[in-house]
Amino acid sequence: MLEEISIPFKIDDVFKGLAETTGILRYENGSILIEFQTKDSFIGFIQTGIKFIKISVESIAHIELKKKFFYTQIIIKPLSLLSLKELKGYNKPELILFIEKKYREEAQQFISYINLLKAESILNRIDG
Repeated sequence: MLEEISIPFKIDDVFKGLAETTGILRYENGSILIEFQTKDSFIGFIQTGIKFIKISVESIAHIELKKKFFYTQIIIKPLSLLSLKELKGYNKPELILFIEKKYREEAQQFISYINLLKAESILNRIDG
């Protein structure tokens, strides 16, 4: 079920607001996969190719969903900032993805599954 969820997102604060990043968040083989493309905020003429960030579930320190009235945010805090090195022009220690309200339920399911996988991983390390 988790592999079937694909959530479109937007990141506004790239290159101090001069660029905008859009992409898709999904789960694949024990990791979250973030596919994205960045373009300038003015006319959208300058854009990068499609890039990928892959963060294993074990490498996520914290992941949460914040619901606001008009939008939803997924906040991902990786254990290492090296996980975010492909996202040029983004200087925060956590990744803040803006999700349209219509994808809120899918985003909630996604976060719940990822947190369940994180808990299972911790229990396996304790038992193992």
